[in-house]
Amino acid sequence: MTTIRKLWKENICYKALLLILLLLMLVPYLHQELAPLAKIFLIWGYGYIIYDFVTGRTLWKRRSLFLLLGFCACYAVTIFLNRETAFTTNLKALLYMAMFFILLCGSRRTEQNKETDRGEMLRREITILTRTMLVVTFLLSLVCLMTFLLNLSGQYPLADGSLAYLGMIDGRLWGLYNANTGGALNAISVVTILFALQVQKDTGRAFWKAFYLISLVVHVSCLSLSGSRTALLALLAVLSIAVYLWMPMEHWVKRKRKPGRVRLFLLRVLAAIIIFMAGYAVCALTGALFHTIPRGEVQRITITREYREENAAAETNAQESANGKIDEGMETGAAGSAGDIIAEAPSENTETEVPSGEITSPVRTDGGVLTGRPILWRAGLQTFEKHPLFGVTREKLVPATVPELSNPAWEPDLTAGGVHNGYLTVLICSGITGTACLLAYVVVNVWNFRKAAAAKKQRKPKKDSIPTLRKGAIALLLLFLIMELMEARVLYQINFFLFLFWLIVGYLTAEGEDAYEKNL
Repeated sequence: MTTIRKLWKENICYKALLLILLLLMLVPYLHQELAPLAKIFLIWGYGYIIYDFVTGRTLWKRRSLFLLLGFCACYAVTIFLNRETAFTTNLKALLYMAMFFILLCGSRRTEQNKETDRGEMLRREITILTRTMLVVTFLLSLVCLMTFLLNLSGQYPLADGSLAYLGMIDGRLWGLYNANTGGALNAISVVTILFALQVQKDTGRAFWKAFYLISLVVHVSCLSLSGSRTALLALLAVLSIAVYLWMPMEHWVKRKRKPGRVRLFLLRVLAAIIIFMAGYAVCALTGALFHTIPRGEVQRITITREYREENAAAETNAQESANGKIDEGMETGAAGSAGDIIAEAPSENTETEVPSGEITSPVRTDGGVLTGRPILWRAGLQTFEKHPLFGVTREKLVPATVPELSNPAWEPDLTAGGVHNGYLTVLICSGITGTACLLAYVVVNVWNFRKAAAAKKQRKPKKDSIPTLRKGAIALLLLFLIMELMEARVLYQINFFLFLFWLIVGYLTAEGEDAYEKNL
């Protein structure tokens, strides 16, 4: 009972339940069904913040937190200036972001606890959240992999009129969600599992080690089949950097005297290159092996909006009349693009809207190797030049940027994922003022972390799991920062990626600021 009370008091239960909800909401169908539950967590979160403010104010002692709240204040001004466009949606996003900033980046352990208790509580919190995330992502990825093995392919309508896809689409594994979303989720899980295995090597049970290894195989398989280059290259880059920075190369040199710096540098670079090339080869080989598996005929799964009719008899008749057109469209789309699927599968009750993700258009020959992203980036920069001070808000980004496109054929990609660059998205949505607050937050915490690292070098290192956990958090943060070059997920739109990113930032900034203050 004491343990449960501690978990509740430290807000671990809230984080774990919200983590599960946000992961499930990555599935389009579950998103529309579970979205109302997010309001409960909004009320719960602000209730906890108010309670903490009245009692101990442990969430308000991080100095750098006020820079994030300054970003929220600037974005509030932006919302007011652009209140004619989706004012309610932008306001909801602001409330969620402010809540996450306070709960995840403002938390400080109570001062009356002993240092050992604080370290033990931190390990427990990270262990619970890590295992919760990996169990849910494993189940989601396993279902996605089964859609490939069973050769399932289909589409279904959402409440807003758009179409969602499942299974294999255009030679890529979409599974339960967009292929790029699945690839990013797999990459995050792979990095987490590798560092979790390092922690489990000394302190873990055999059950969790076996689970991590099985999960690793499933996630690598899904990542190979998803065809997400951004997730794959970001993962390989992070693993290569981790090998370069943290692999103890001295043990590889069979000489009594310590090797020189140049030799160590060359060994680390060579190891990083080998890891990158080997990882790429493993993913390519895995994808090729899966495609050689005999899977029989494609099982078409098509759900139309007739199922939403109240009259069951009319529902059945409508479905039978629509099946011919839908199946014909799916056969054509199987060899073409996802955009072709929509164009080839119209029915009287099905709107032809573009699903989320990287969807190709029938007439687009100027995309290049980056699939049209430079075109979106140039249009986004032109939008920023017209609204440099406070920006245009996230919900106004698309209507404000569409007129700037050099080729209107890329509008579906802009509508689906914005300008596909997190850093440019901040500039467009929040302008110079909001961007300055975020940059100040980064500079302050990098300075704190640098001072903390310098102080720790002077002390005798302790043999526990905290250094490994810190390295894992840094690796995940680096993975996010690389993926944000091609996507925009960690601000404005409330999802699992935003929550996990700021959870990691909260852990690292808390450690850096605490260590810095101890050595003042």
